[in-house]
Amino acid sequence: MVDWCMKNKELEEAVKARVDILTYSSEVRGIILERVIVLENVINMFLANHFCHKQNDRIIDMLEMVFSTTRITFDGKREIFMGVIQKYYTEFAQKNEGSKGNPGINSRLQDIAKERNIFAHHLLDTSADAVTMFNQTKTITFLKYNNSLVPEPYTLDDVDNLMTKVSVMSKLILGLTVL
Repeated sequence: MVDWCMKNKELEEAVKARVDILTYSSEVRGIILERVIVLENVINMFLANHFCHKQNDRIIDMLEMVFSTTRITFDGKREIFMGVIQKYYTEFAQKNEGSKGNPGINSRLQDIAKERNIFAHHLLDTSADAVTMFNQTKTITFLKYNNSLVPEPYTLDDVDNLMTKVSVMSKLILGLTVL
């Protein structure tokens, strides 16, 4: 009887640990994805306003018919955004070009897109080792199969840094948007 109770308790603890990591990762994924969606909408507004300046009906059309469809990806919007700022906002583009050890706006947007894709598409590692690491350090690991298994660990600091990067980028681009 004692053995069965011990095994049952161990099983309950293992299930709870996996539920904890799943719950945490779901919350973190949701927050990251939501913040990147906000950033993407800021870029959409900037571009729509740039191409349809103060023509509200056309801005709405541009947002609905072009930017809010599957026709243009986040990366496509990044490329258009970079072209616009390099041509029409040269001072801003030069100021945010980056330097050695300090990535520019283009690199930061590419990094955000890469990390967003990890949170959106990669499998959460719920192996015993991953659950133990989560319980000890609140590190979650995503797995990608790319000819071999590629782990992508995220600590609390990594998650916080990513959220900060996305928020800073949104504010930076909002500073350019004049409606």
